[in-house]
Amino acid sequence: MEDLSREMNEWNIDVVGVTETQMREIIELRSETYSMIGKGRSKQQKKGGGVGVLVRQEAGIDVEELDVGGCEMGEDIMAVRLEYKVRKGRERILVIVCYMTVEGTGARADNERKYRIVQRVVEQNRSENVIVMGDMNGHIGVLGEEVNGNDQLLLDFAEENELEILNVTWLKEE
Repeated sequence: MEDLSREMNEWNIDVVGVTETQMREIIELRSETYSMIGKGRSKQQKKGGGVGVLVRQEAGIDVEELDVGGCEMGEDIMAVRLEYKVRKGRERILVIVCYMTVEGTGARADNERKYRIVQRVVEQNRSENVIVMGDMNGHIGVLGEEVNGNDQLLLDFAEENELEILNVTWLKEE
């Protein structure tokens, strides 16, 4: 967490969602400048996964974790309501952080369940601004390119909820 906190501080970032924390169970950590809450996978589940949110302590942001359901897949999904000060009062935003399973055996069924959970949280909070972020393990490419299962699930979810997909493309060195 110290490395991530240092980078966030250097770039003046107040809030960040993280995936694949590799941590177990419930996560509550503090560094000198940031607090983190998160959910790791249970000890019975395979390694990997885990999601969380880091918030700068001095930013004056109130964080409320929302229940995303008691199902096993909920450990790869976390929803928090952030309330923060603006010029005239306070604003709220819902942030959902999720980790989708990599393409492979059983991945589609897992990810369909996860998207249903995220969909339910979005529907229950329609009156709020919503950001869904995380490792969707989908590569949507450019218009007209063929997509795989994870890609199509992401595209369908975004379209159904009138969400924009914001993405960074990393160029590979040849």
